[in-house]
Amino acid sequence: MSEDELLPTMPFMQGRKLLEELGVTLPEGMAAIPAPDPDLDPQLPVGFGRLTVLSEVESGTGRALLAHDEDLGRTVRIQLLGADQAAGPGLETFVREARILARLQHPGAPSVHDFGTTEDGDLYFVVAQVEGQTLRDALTDEEWSAGRAARVFVKLAELVACAHDRRVAVGDLDPSRILLGRFGEVTIPFWGGASLLADDPGEERITGRHKAYGRTAQIGVLGGKGEGASAAYGSPEQLRGADANERSDIFCLGAVLYELLTGNAAFTEETIAKLVPGGPDPRTARGRRDVPEELAAVVDAALRFVPSERPESVRELLDPVLAWIDAPRRGAAPDGDDPLREARWRLDDLKKAAEALQGRIDAFEGVLD
Repeated sequence: MSEDELLPTMPFMQGRKLLEELGVTLPEGMAAIPAPDPDLDPQLPVGFGRLTVLSEVESGTGRALLAHDEDLGRTVRIQLLGADQAAGPGLETFVREARILARLQHPGAPSVHDFGTTEDGDLYFVVAQVEGQTLRDALTDEEWSAGRAARVFVKLAELVACAHDRRVAVGDLDPSRILLGRFGEVTIPFWGGASLLADDPGEERITGRHKAYGRTAQIGVLGGKGEGASAAYGSPEQLRGADANERSDIFCLGAVLYELLTGNAAFTEETIAKLVPGGPDPRTARGRRDVPEELAAVVDAALRFVPSERPESVRELLDPVLAWIDAPRRGAAPDGDDPLREARWRLDDLKKAAEALQGRIDAFEGVLD
């Protein structure tokens, strides 16, 4: 039987493997199966059904494995929790992250493909593998225009707003944990620091039963703290031990917007620990003088140290930023990445100023006459 006759008559994975066993060359354009890392830890599982483990990668909760989905020809990430990590909060954090990712359903959060246990009893879940440059590295590589900063902030804030709508507090918005994709995606790949909001309707406590490690484990995930925020990007109340909530996330968004606009962190671990009332002003940041007033006002509102003084929702941060982006005329153009467009806007502003000045001159001459 030829390969053209074989492929349509059987599942893709089985057809491809059989062709390989028969020595038949795969059709052009069909992705080859990546080879596993020869240095892969021999103690790790080597397969999860149709998934072939390729390598171990940076992890959030537990260990993370890069794997190839042979049926669909895609790369995925497997989060794995071994028996030595199953005691106490490690198990709760692991299940919480999987359940939260399944709940979000947003382009900025990796989608969950599977959840279960291995033959050895290890707990795992499978998510889409997210590629990109960290926001921290992107900010270090070059100075950003205010327009670019605003657009990236909008995507991040919309992700946080979605999380709040799903009754999830993000908890940690450190730029080193946020990825920028090649096509403008803004993604948070790991959600171990997220938690359920205390008023989550009907799910103040998520429980599940999973056969793991040779026994049935009762898992309870409270709507409280996750792994905790990075010190320089947590809100003052989080650093005092309080649970994350909408307003603590808003504070964290303000810190990220400050850094997007200035290239500098709003706080260090030392300065935020002092809990000095009032946040820093991005307009006075070192080496930065062109932060628009409207965006500086958003930073100021978000970085209030008293939670009740901050906006109640992310939408109150988004609306003024979107209005600034959409403004057709501005001395500092929202789309600052286009120098010609910015020059035209500035010229229009100068023309309007000249017309207004000429009007005053004509009025003054009329008085003299």
